[in-house]
Amino acid sequence: MSLVLKRRAKVKDRINALPDALLCHILSFLPTKYAVRTTILSRRWKNLWTSVPNLYFNDRKDFPSFQAGPYGSNLFTRFVDRVLYFRDSSDIKKFRLSVTYTDDLSHVDGWLCTAVRRNVVELDFELCQSHYNQYREFELPQSLFTCTTLTVLKLSSNCITYAPPTAGCFPSLKFLYVTVHYPDTDSIEKLISCCPILENLNIDGILRCDVVSDIHISVPTLKTLSINLSVDRQYHDYNLFINGPKLENIDFKHDLSSNYSLEHSKSLVKANIVLKEVPCRIVALLEAISNVKYLSLSAERLKEWYLPVFPNLSQLKVVLYYSCYWEMLVMLLRKTPNLEDLIVEDVSKIWRMHIVPHGINMPS
Repeated sequence: MSLVLKRRAKVKDRINALPDALLCHILSFLPTKYAVRTTILSRRWKNLWTSVPNLYFNDRKDFPSFQAGPYGSNLFTRFVDRVLYFRDSSDIKKFRLSVTYTDDLSHVDGWLCTAVRRNVVELDFELCQSHYNQYREFELPQSLFTCTTLTVLKLSSNCITYAPPTAGCFPSLKFLYVTVHYPDTDSIEKLISCCPILENLNIDGILRCDVVSDIHISVPTLKTLSINLSVDRQYHDYNLFINGPKLENIDFKHDLSSNYSLEHSKSLVKANIVLKEVPCRIVALLEAISNVKYLSLSAERLKEWYLPVFPNLSQLKVVLYYSCYWEMLVMLLRKTPNLEDLIVEDVSKIWRMHIVPHGINMPS
């Protein structure tokens, strides 16, 4: 018995031996609900959570048993209010807020304003009205547009509206990720136009065919652009006009309804194009990206006259849905005189080939 006690006495509490700053860093990877619960561990842990730089709130996950009614909404609101009230005055690095049900949108506005006052750097905000709500629009607070520390903004909503100030918007914002659900006519353009130094833009979601017909994206500093949009009705046309003189990387998932127009695309280096169908108007998009060095192309069928010559292409990845479309690969090889690396995917097989002057080396 005494030997066991001696061994236990030699066991060190390595967790409590860590400095407070490191413990706060560890807690910053947890949902805030669980970070707060660490107060029960010991006296030392009682106030550690108040200095955690990252805050994560999600009403569906924090109170899943009550997510579908006002009781759960009230619990979640009180929880977020108390966390922000008792938290110390240190800056907030990441603020992630996901709200599906709320009786009072003024609370949401207040939470966002608190994050801005605490010099938030990354904001991930999701607000989607559920069928339990009476649908109301939510306008982003003015202080968010003028936040000088915000560099990453992620927005996902079916009810957000934008009324930005006339000047001084998003002076530090470089990364913008937007998921839209039936937006107003110019809401996407209005938001993008507020970002003078934007470098990375990701747009995803669904458009209403009777509301949105044209989307203009013109950002002089943009380097990476990813677009995955669809419409709520098949065979409705909408146009995407893109002007990015510094654009280097694009990722487009193309459907029957989208028509891309790229201007000043000579700086493009890498492109990922997914074509669900291949209408003849895709020719303009392929022509605009013909100078890229790296191309990933996924398509069911292509005709040779759709394809321009890719004089600078050194690496090509092709996704073929059926073996009967292997002739498309032959067409592509005719259009890529300087190709060095080829990756082919077909249903359950993947081949990687290296192009050499006398043919193709294919590893076993």
